[in-house]
Amino acid sequence: MNIKIKIKDIDPNPYRNTEHYRIDEKKVQQLIQSYITTRFWPVIIGRRVGKKIQIAFGHHRIEAAKRLYGENYELEIIIMELSDDEMLKMMANENQQSFATPFIVEMETIQAVVQAFGDGKIELNPPSGVSGRGLRCAPKFSQVSDPRTKFGSSSRDLLEDGLKFYNAMTVAEFLGWTDGDKSASKGRRAQPRVEDALSALEYVEEGYLKLSDLEGLSLTDCSRVIHEANKERKERLNTLKESEEYLEKIEADLEKVQGTPQEEDVKQRVKFARTDVQRAKEKAKTEPAAAMKAVIDHAKDKKRDREAAEAAKAATDRVPKKLPDVSQAADNLRTQIERLVGGAHGQDELGRKLSELSGHREHISEGSRRLLVTALERLAKRVQSYADKFKAPPDPKLTVTTRRLLTR
Repeated sequence: MNIKIKIKDIDPNPYRNTEHYRIDEKKVQQLIQSYITTRFWPVIIGRRVGKKIQIAFGHHRIEAAKRLYGENYELEIIIMELSDDEMLKMMANENQQSFATPFIVEMETIQAVVQAFGDGKIELNPPSGVSGRGLRCAPKFSQVSDPRTKFGSSSRDLLEDGLKFYNAMTVAEFLGWTDGDKSASKGRRAQPRVEDALSALEYVEEGYLKLSDLEGLSLTDCSRVIHEANKERKERLNTLKESEEYLEKIEADLEKVQGTPQEEDVKQRVKFARTDVQRAKEKAKTEPAAAMKAVIDHAKDKKRDREAAEAAKAATDRVPKKLPDVSQAADNLRTQIERLVGGAHGQDELGRKLSELSGHREHISEGSRRLLVTALERLAKRVQSYADKFKAPPDPKLTVTTRRLLTR
């Protein structure tokens, strides 16, 4: 069903975080210009919620229409019975139709899916198990290293208790963002952008990263930020694990040497080991942020350098370019032509051969002579066409007679 409704009575998709994921001004201006030129309004789909309409997609189109005609302007909306599941997928699909979708828009889509899953508004396929790398529990984004220890239940109990576990694959399956053979469960995997977005949201949740840090960065730069942070975190967690294992071993040794001359020495080693564990814990928390900051600063410096170079090139292109000295090139070409036709002295190879051959024309067969003459006549016409191009254009004020004299 199609209805017309005032712009002020249109609400955004409830899964679009308008605070963090703002309207793209450049895209709005492009749409305004397109509307002015073509007067074509693309289809917008929505659902009725009370007296208002929630649109599934088309937020930039609504903003463009509002700026052109005001909030009382009536737009035609296709009204459909849309579930939360469908509203989410339509929003995700619109985001992907834009070339070079910003990474933070990818994050918006993933965030909306996880939060809707945590709120019970949509369902995701259950993970293959409740243990393993990358497992999370909605609505949180931090990874759960060992759910059975964290929640104090068996694997089966965790699933039956209704805890909303998910991973990159379950989110990717919901959105259709998987690689591999879609007709088979084995061999499929989540696209890298899903893993990257979940990691980024995890770092935001833990306070290591702000969404504003990623604004303006390309998908490649953002992926590198997350890759470096994950690499740094893995190294720091390995260091922490090794420190804790060493401390556990030394504490066990201390129990064995109590009351012996070695007790004081082992006590000191336990003290140093505990200090190392504390330092490793602090680094595990702070180093991912430091690693990300370094990569972000580098990416933004490169972006500024690239923009400065583009601006400089644009300014250079606006300045009339000085032509090279083509007169010298013309003189060189004239000399070559004169060598060809200007007699024996100074002739090039072709001119010399033509001069010698013309002295024995009576010995050339009629057929060969005719073909040679045809080739030379074609060459003459081609040369004449070039000669015409180099002649100065006639002054319209000159008489017809004068023009004929000048062009002879």
